[in-house]
Amino acid sequence: MKFKLLYFSFALLLGAVLFQSSSLGRAKDAGEGNTGAPGDDKDVCQSCHNSNSIQTTATLTLRDTFGNVVTAYAPTQIYDLTVTINTAKGNPLAWGFQCVTLKDAGNLPYNAWSKPGNNVQLTSLNTGRQYAEHIGPGNSNEFTVQWTAPEVGTGSITFYAGGNGVNLDMHNTGDGGTKTKITVTEGAVLGSKELHSNLSFDAFPNPVISSTQLIFPEATKANGSLQILNMNGQIIASNGQTIVAGTKEFTLDMSQFCTGLYLIRYQSESGNFTKRVVRL
Repeated sequence: MKFKLLYFSFALLLGAVLFQSSSLGRAKDAGEGNTGAPGDDKDVCQSCHNSNSIQTTATLTLRDTFGNVVTAYAPTQIYDLTVTINTAKGNPLAWGFQCVTLKDAGNLPYNAWSKPGNNVQLTSLNTGRQYAEHIGPGNSNEFTVQWTAPEVGTGSITFYAGGNGVNLDMHNTGDGGTKTKITVTEGAVLGSKELHSNLSFDAFPNPVISSTQLIFPEATKANGSLQILNMNGQIIASNGQTIVAGTKEFTLDMSQFCTGLYLIRYQSESGNFTKRVVRL
């Protein structure tokens, strides 16, 4: 009887230690990454938090400063990352997460977190990786942190995240762990020499309410055309009207576009030139 009581007490203590080693952030408390990233894939959240009573999924969402969801980044620009732990089954009482970013070229760490949101901390390990993770079991299933994109020429970046929905019973047997990842590519247009070239026109007003006037410093010397691109470098509109040689001003209607940041590309025989405009 005494042996059974001792065994039960030991098991309870072990369960509490295992729970606490993750409850204040896995990197902070245990010095480990459990995101499923290369090097973090020996143990992931669902290795311990894997039950039939609670099941979760995770979603990673990257937004630009205008709130638009992006799948490509503009070098050196700041973005907001939201990690959401979704409930697929059961009724979690609290949530936790951990996230890391790696360059796809060589799986090298890219540590560029800033301004952690509510219940989020930044933890650096001697592996060279910095993790965004929960501070304690959270009553919200959403976690936010800012991320700054790398320099031109870095290439694709992958975000790896693990998360938990827990029942707070001081054990991990009734919890639900999950993992996910997203890859964002380097914006081809924003990372090209074209963006940094000497622009051949200006736009006024900018920001734009409905339309803007494209103003050429001198009359155009060749026929040209316009394209409008989003911040992922995708062409979303192509103006079929030719800007004829000799044009000094051209009115561009942007009333049909949503609020956000756009690129206007002017193409002519003398070269391609790009201007950033903000649509209010």
